[in-house]
Amino acid sequence: MNSQSISKEPADWAPAVSVVLPVYNEVATVAEVLDRLAALPFDIQLVVVDDHSDDGSWELLQQRPNPDGHMTLLRHAINRGKGAAVRTAIPHCRGEVVIVQDADLEYHPDDIVTVVEPFADTAVNAVYGSRYSRANPDRPAISNLANRWITVLSNRLVGTRLSDMAVGYKAVRRSVLNQLELTANGFGFDADITRCLARRQVQILEVPISYQPRGYAEGKKIRWHDFFAMLYQLLRR
Repeated sequence: MNSQSISKEPADWAPAVSVVLPVYNEVATVAEVLDRLAALPFDIQLVVVDDHSDDGSWELLQQRPNPDGHMTLLRHAINRGKGAAVRTAIPHCRGEVVIVQDADLEYHPDDIVTVVEPFADTAVNAVYGSRYSRANPDRPAISNLANRWITVLSNRLVGTRLSDMAVGYKAVRRSVLNQLELTANGFGFDADITRCLARRQVQILEVPISYQPRGYAEGKKIRWHDFFAMLYQLLRR
């Protein structure tokens, strides 16, 4: 069994936004992320996928109150990666718009309002945040260089015109998302979904977001080899 579900949302409920929250060993931050999501000024469906955490994250999630049934809680039987977690979540999403939220505190859920706002225009099908369109704390030089490098390659290889391809905040209209043939399991997901959108000639808008980088000592998980996984996805046809 690849995943299990322990909660169901009301059958007749149709939220405007579904927030996908992949979780892997984020016991120190996930509760605050959930609190911030609950404080958003509109109803959301929350689809949480625990990627086989072993630090207490799963136990914390199971204890989280869910009186209205608006949170769907899923768990992988083995650790499979961020991309796999997003793919697990998609069939459970019911919102018109689906956005991915990381379970750490690098991205502030308040910015979800900014990211989903353009979808009021029915012609908009995909919106990415951009960490380079707003003044944010400096990141390590190697991380900044890697992000710039993979974004330039994305623009050249798949024809996008982005400033921040590897950003965590990616929102897509669900009707479009369901048509994408996503395959990446790990952090290659960012390039995978970008390539799939570009292949379908879906225009991607960017909006400025805030960003608070964390170091590896604080639990940052992406590694240098993940950028080669992104490159592999960009080169796929």
